[in-house]
Amino acid sequence: MLNLTNMLILSKNTDMAKQVLSTYENLVLEHEGMQTLDNGVCQMMYGAIALFEGNAKEAELHLLSAENIISEVMGTDNDYAKTVYLYLNNLYSRCQKPEQDLAYKNKYLECSHQRQ
Repeated sequence: MLNLTNMLILSKNTDMAKQVLSTYENLVLEHEGMQTLDNGVCQMMYGAIALFEGNAKEAELHLLSAENIISEVMGTDNDYAKTVYLYLNNLYSRCQKPEQDLAYKNKYLECSHQRQ
């Protein structure tokens, strides 16, 4: 699911990416629940799509949700959290919000440092 969604984003087919993601998200919510890694990844991917489309508010909403879910389920020392931090850093850099930009850059670097 993640690879297919990424490929669709890269091919600029965000409508199809959203459809694939929505189908997967419905299965996750029905069979696993909201506070699961799979739902956190869905939120991250919705955020990535919104970021790609230039929708900062929607991207922030989904990425902060992903951060919350993933950190609660998996902690912060993993590639999922690291990816969310990178997306949030990118978002806040684009939106010219230097405090948030720096905070997520530091979270990303701290996560990278912990993994070495």
